[in-house]
Amino acid sequence: MVKALTPGFVWQAAQSAWLAQVGRDQLRLILQNVDSASELPPTVTYLAYRGLANRLRAHILAQDFALRTERKLVVNWPETPECCAKFDDLFVWEDEDRNIPNKDYCLVRYDHHKDKSSHDLAVNLPHKSVILDIHWQFVDRGAFETRLGEHLDAARSYLIPKPDILQEVEKLSLNWSVSTIGVHIRRGDFTTKANQGLGLERYSRSIRKALEIMGGDTTIYLASDGSKEEISPLLREFGTRIIINRPSLPRTSREGVRNALIDMLLLSRTQFLILTPISTFGEMAAFLGKVPYTYA
Repeated sequence: MVKALTPGFVWQAAQSAWLAQVGRDQLRLILQNVDSASELPPTVTYLAYRGLANRLRAHILAQDFALRTERKLVVNWPETPECCAKFDDLFVWEDEDRNIPNKDYCLVRYDHHKDKSSHDLAVNLPHKSVILDIHWQFVDRGAFETRLGEHLDAARSYLIPKPDILQEVEKLSLNWSVSTIGVHIRRGDFTTKANQGLGLERYSRSIRKALEIMGGDTTIYLASDGSKEEISPLLREFGTRIIINRPSLPRTSREGVRNALIDMLLLSRTQFLILTPISTFGEMAAFLGKVPYTYA
């Protein structure tokens, strides 16, 4: 309601101011842990506050940057209402050091309107620790993959999910058909945005087209944060073809974030994806599994 009554330029300015404040708060917390007396090599870290997929983009780019420039990656993964789980709850990470050992640091900014290149961010920063600012979470997929460049395939294996998560993914996908379509339907916050809330008919049309091409005993893995009532038209239309393995849980709990990662990994194991436009969750699944996709 507040957004509907606020002029667009005022709303954008308010969002920008809020985002800048989030970035300043996170930067202040990071710099509290700086050890200016350390002689360790410079590090790279990132600012993060959004949901799982946004964080993964920032983390992967930081990890790639660390490998390219022989820096040490320091994980920065605060628990927030959008992602209420620690990094170690989801991924294998043996290095417990969360400190930036060099006070000589550089905050590297990202402007998605201008910056689409894969230039070397380490130029002129040979001895500085690097912090990727909060806007690196919003790198679009094209710029994300361009930056990874020749490391694109290797980057898919940068993150290692915890063994119990991988075991759950294996168990849930064990009896899948050889041909499976993955469908990600984002509801929740997206249903409140006029340009993003999609009617289910758009997903139905995309599924029907995919089934015409893939045919046979193709099944449909459906991942959604929508209620059973919201997705019931698809359940009626496609019946037993649809697989839904777990109820959606809110991301405000550790179990909810864990289930979201399992959904992402399951989507990454399908042969074709139908995604919600603009949502980075489905795009990250497509990236991890190298799966072709279309938007509903």
